[in-house]
Formats: sequence, structure tokens, C-alpha cells
Amino acid sequence: MKKQLLALTALAAIGTSIQLSTPDGALYSNTSGAPGSGSCTGCHGGTNQSSDDIFLEAYRIPVPGGTPELVPSTSYQAGATYLIVAGVEEETLNNTKFGFALSATSGSLTTMAGETSTQKVGTYITHTSSGTLTTAGDGIEWVAMWTAPSTASNNANFQLYLNAADNNGSSSGDVIYSKTLTLTPGATGVKTIINEQTVTAYPNPVTENQFAVNFELNQTQLVTISLFGVDGRLIETKVKKEMAKGSQTINIPVDLNPGIYFVKIEAGDQIINKRILVK
Repeated sequence: MKKQLLALTALAAIGTSIQLSTPDGALYSNTSGAPGSGSCTGCHGGTNQSSDDIFLEAYRIPVPGGTPELVPSTSYQAGATYLIVAGVEEETLNNTKFGFALSATSGSLTTMAGETSTQKVGTYITHTSSGTLTTAGDGIEWVAMWTAPSTASNNANFQLYLNAADNNGSSSGDVIYSKTLTLTPGATGVKTIINEQTVTAYPNPVTENQFAVNFELNQTQLVTISLFGVDGRLIETKVKKEMAKGSQTINIPVDLNPGIYFVKIEAGDQIINKRILVK
């Protein structure tokens, strides 16, 4: 492919930026935030800063198209899909415009379907012009999808550069933050005790004070079923008992306010989460 200049709306929203795309797919620009090309400080000045207010986390999605796990991952499974969440906490950095660039040393990063605040450039995920503005003190968040490599043999390293801009139309007054995330290779396959494709929670939405969880066990096993709020807070452990091999239907009584909740099913080292809506 011929070399070509790409005027990216995403990075131009924070400061003038032109990126050069080359045949190998690398991005060469001080504003790309790409490892090897220098971070955003090449144009915006200063040195990369660190802050506990910047977050970069990965959440495994056990079933394609399903709900991410509630707890951030520290390791990865070969070929598995993860939701990557990056941004800055609320009420911390007093800025009104933010931009980012995210890269991974292995696997494949993609944008989430229907998401308009991010775009993929080469192998990197960055913001669009609609994904930079926020109210001072409100913070900002971006999401992306990551598919792990087919073989889990090396660490997967993620690099995030975040530009906290003052929206004055120039690169002065901007602060660049750096955040990394490392996922170690996970054990080659958690033993499948529950057939994930058989797990359902119904009715969903829940309109009465009870719903049922259905799944199939591949062996007799101690199973725990817990209910969590959308904020990850444990509401109640509903069931904890040994169940026989085969199909299981567990009725779960609830007395909940309307909203979104998560049902966590644990069997051995296997964890499955299902989202329910209570009306």
C-alpha cells in the first residue's frame, strides 16, 4: 500500500495532528501514542504523567455476545474475548476535553459495534471527535474489544496514553498520562463443569418476585448462585449447594427495585454471569 497522510478527526479534536500510515501498519506520529513512535508528549510537551485516577481494565466475555464478568481480569484465555475499559474517574482531573490511544502487544483490538466515540487506526484504538468532550469533573470512559491470541504463551501488554486537554485550541496546557495493563497467560482451559450455552435466566425482564436459572452440569458439583448490583456490589448469595449431573432449574425469589442486576454462577473454578432486568 502506498504511504498516505491521514488527517484524523479524533486527534485533531485535541490538537492539530497528522498521522502517517505505512505498509507495515505502524503509526508514525508524536500524537499517535503508539509505542515506538513516542507518546503524545512529542507535540504536547512535558513528560508522561501517572495518576491513580486513570483506569485501564479488561473484563472477560464468557459467551460471544454475552455479559462481561464483574471482576477485572488479570490473566487471559487463548482466543477469548474481553471488554477493555479505559478513561479517567469522575471529579478528578478538571479538564473538559480528553483523547486517548490504546495499543496491545498481541491479539486484536477492535471497536465495539455501534460505538461512535472510538475508531480503529491501524492496530490502535483512538477517539473520534464525538468522543472527547465532557463536563469538567465528570470524567470520561471509552470501551474497546480485544480478542486474545490463539495461543496463551506470553504476557499481553496494553499501553494507554491519555491527553487531558484544556480545550484552548493549542497544545499548551495539555497533560499526557500513561497507563499500562499486563494480562498473564491463563491456565490452558478452566474445567467446563457447566455448559455455558445452556445457561438461561427467565423470565427476563423479571416482572414478578421470582425468576429461574437453568443450566446443565457435566458432573456433580457444589454450585453457588449470587446476585450482584450493576455496581458490582454483592446483594445476596441465593444458593450454595451440591447439585447432581444433568439439567438444573433453580427458582430464585427476589425483592428488588427496578434496574439491572447480575446473576453470578460459580462451579469449581468456572464463573458465569447473566444479566437480568427487573421491572
